Amino acid sequence: MGEIEPKSPYLAKFNMPFCIATALAYGHVQLGDFTATRLGDADLQALMAKVSFVEDPALTEVYPRKWPAGVTITLADGRRLQAENEYPKGDPENPLTADELVAKFKGLTDGILSGDQANRIIDKVMNLEKIADANELLT
Repeated sequence: MGEIEPKSPYLAKFNMPFCIATALAYGHVQLGDFTATRLGDADLQALMAKVSFVEDPALTEVYPRKWPAGVTITLADGRRLQAENEYPKGDPENPLTADELVAKFKGLTDGILSGDQANRIIDKVMNLEKIADANELLT
């Protein structure tokens, strides 16, 4: 499958087993999840080893009109949990909610912008229709 080895936090972003194991273990995959500490986590590595991929011809058939994906999780007791999605979260066909967009912005700017700076930008962007002059975005 040409899988990229997660030898660094940067490369881990392109490693599906790492991303899937992170989502299962922590309930999200965010920029702050890609750390050397996380890469060395034995429990996460054990979960990564359980991740495998199988092409589903029905999903492949609709690509690139849609960007579908499916997941099946087999639990220790044999139960199977399944889900499919036609478009990734954040695509125009599956947009982020306003709350998700704000949380993503804050996550990406944490440590770069102060909370006040981030909140000012969020307020201006979420109220663009009330701005008379685009220069207001720069203040």
